[in-house]
Amino acid sequence: MDGNIIQMISESFQRINRVGSLVGFLIGFALSGLIFVWFREVIKRYRKTVIEIPVMKKIRSPLVVKPKISPAQYEAIQDLITDFKKVEKTAQAVPAYVLERYSEFFLHSLKRLQVSKRHERELKRIYPLLVGYHVECEIVKDGKFYLFETEVKERVPSGVVLRYVPTLQFVIDKGDEMVIAYTVERFHFRGKVRVLEVRLNDTFVISLPKEIYLSAERRYERLPFGITVFLRDIRQQQPAKVLLMDLSWEGCRIRGPRLDKKAVYYLLIPRERGNIQLECVVGREILRQEDEYVYSLSFLYLPYEVRQELMHLLKEKALEIKLATTHPVSGMGTPHE
Repeated sequence: MDGNIIQMISESFQRINRVGSLVGFLIGFALSGLIFVWFREVIKRYRKTVIEIPVMKKIRSPLVVKPKISPAQYEAIQDLITDFKKVEKTAQAVPAYVLERYSEFFLHSLKRLQVSKRHERELKRIYPLLVGYHVECEIVKDGKFYLFETEVKERVPSGVVLRYVPTLQFVIDKGDEMVIAYTVERFHFRGKVRVLEVRLNDTFVISLPKEIYLSAERRYERLPFGITVFLRDIRQQQPAKVLLMDLSWEGCRIRGPRLDKKAVYYLLIPRERGNIQLECVVGREILRQEDEYVYSLSFLYLPYEVRQELMHLLKEKALEIKLATTHPVSGMGTPHE
């Protein structure tokens, strides 16, 4: 009896040892698999870091034009470019392939024209005329077009109070209609107003602007120059002297003799290392006074080298203005024309 019990106990221990060995083997196999998987991932990460990043990484820009248009769209784009060049003389100097590439880019960017409600709220918040704003007023009096700059002095329930400019060559009357233009942050607004009242304290009241819209006319800041430059019709050899009133990245304003609004001109700005020649056309006539005219000129397609020279000229002028405002010369009066 005792021998049978001992034998049964011995057999039980042998079975336990066999089960333990099997469990140990399974645990060891699982650990080996986990170590193998971990080691393989480490090798993959190392190879991706050393090999794939320098060779396979691609830089994607949102401004890259995707040349994926159908033949019908391509044909329509060519027709649009042809029609556009017929009605817009400034586009005649732009190579067709530039307009074609922009048309493709515009086609793939139509979603950007969908103005969000947040953008609309921002425009409504920002466009009102506030005290201290400088505005340009355009008015037609006696068949002549005039443009002058003034300042917002006060806001009243009926409209906006502007400073009267005493040097105007005409009289502002109650009921006159005009267009005002002003810049707020990166936006340039234009709107129609009516003169409501002319006061005795050198101010006049205008109505709140109506039909307000955004304009690219002042997209780039105009810097005052006041220097003599030369303007030549490309069909002629002799240039005429004109006064360069201001200059920007896309155009300028000059005072000089009467110009042909259908002609293309070369604007020559004297420089120490050579003249800057800018091809331009008349944008609009701003002011006419006897034999002198004030025109807004728009630049045509300028080569890269000319653009670089124009950029250097504008930077130098901006630095000069900044130094003059931060370090004014004492004892100097304000010059009068």
